[in-house]
Amino acid sequence: MISIESNETYQEFKAKYNFVSPSDIKGTTTPEEYLIKINKPREHKNYFDIGTAAHTMILEPHRWKKEIIVALNKDFPSPDKVNKDGSINMVDSGNKAHMKALRESNPDKVILMESYYNNVKRMAESAMRVKGIQDVLSLPLNGKEKPLTSHIEKSLYVKYIFTDAGHLIGIEPVEKGYRRKKSEILVATRPDLVNPAGYYLDVKTASTIEPESFARDCASLEYDIQGAMGCDIASVCYGFSVESFLILAIENVYPFRAALYDMLTEDLLDAQKVYLRRLNMLRESFNSRRFAGYEINSTNEYGLLTLRMPTWYKQRSLNAKF
Repeated sequence: MISIESNETYQEFKAKYNFVSPSDIKGTTTPEEYLIKINKPREHKNYFDIGTAAHTMILEPHRWKKEIIVALNKDFPSPDKVNKDGSINMVDSGNKAHMKALRESNPDKVILMESYYNNVKRMAESAMRVKGIQDVLSLPLNGKEKPLTSHIEKSLYVKYIFTDAGHLIGIEPVEKGYRRKKSEILVATRPDLVNPAGYYLDVKTASTIEPESFARDCASLEYDIQGAMGCDIASVCYGFSVESFLILAIENVYPFRAALYDMLTEDLLDAQKVYLRRLNMLRESFNSRRFAGYEINSTNEYGLLTLRMPTWYKQRSLNAKF
C-alpha cells in the first residue's frame, strides 16, 4: 500500500500495528535489541532538525514555510550568548523560555536556529551543484517547469511471507488495519525518493563525505540494510523494478561538500540476506512473544555463551613480575 501522509501519522500507525521498518532493524544484533530500540524514548537532537530541514529544502522546497520556522537570533532575549557553532545558548533562561514558547506554539513544525539555517542553505546549494543531480531528482528545480516524476516521502506498507523453515515466499502490499498471520511480518518504510527509472535515493548528512570515511559511516549505520529493504519494498508497491540505491551525501560542517553515491549491487544483495534473516527471526519473536538476547549466539542447547578472556589481558597477566 502507498500512503500520502505526514511522518507523524506514519510513525503512529507503524507503532500501533507493529510494523517493522529498515531503521528499526539496522544496527541491531538480537531481537531483544530491536525491542529496546523501538521502545526507547526519542530525545530531541539539533542534528535531527538540520537533517529534516536539509531534506525539505532539497526535495520539498514548496513545503518549507509549512514545516520549518527559522528562529532568528535577534528575537532571543540574549542574542549575544551563543555557542561555538553560532547557535543561541540555551543555558540562558530567557533564551530557553523563548525557544520553548516557539515549540509549544508550533507543535507540528521544526524550529531551526538561524545559524543552522545558514548551514542548511549552504548544504542545499552544494547538493544542487552535484553533477547531474537535477536529472537524478527529477524535480522542477530552479524555476524550470517539468513534470514531477519522482515519488517523495510516501509511506509504503507490505507483508513479508515466510515458510516455517524461514524461507521467503514473497512480499505483498497490505492495507491499513491488516492483521498479520503467523507466517508473516508487517514492514513499513518511507523512502526519501523513488524514481520510475529504477532507483531509490536517500539524503544523508555526515561530518565528511570523503569516500573511505563515508563508506565506514555507511557500514556502521548499516545504510546497506536500509537500501536493500527500500528497493525491495518500493518494487512491490510501485510495480516497477527498483534496483539502484543512491545516496546524496552532504557534509553538515564546513566546507559543506556534496556527492552522489551508488551502492554496489553485490553489497545490496548481501544486505538482503541479512535483513531477511532478521525479519524472519523477528517474525518468530512476535509469534512466541519472546525476544531473545545474546543467547542466540550460543552453540549449545542451554543457551550458554563462552566467555573468553581478552588476549591483551592474558599477555599482561602472564608476563607480569608478580
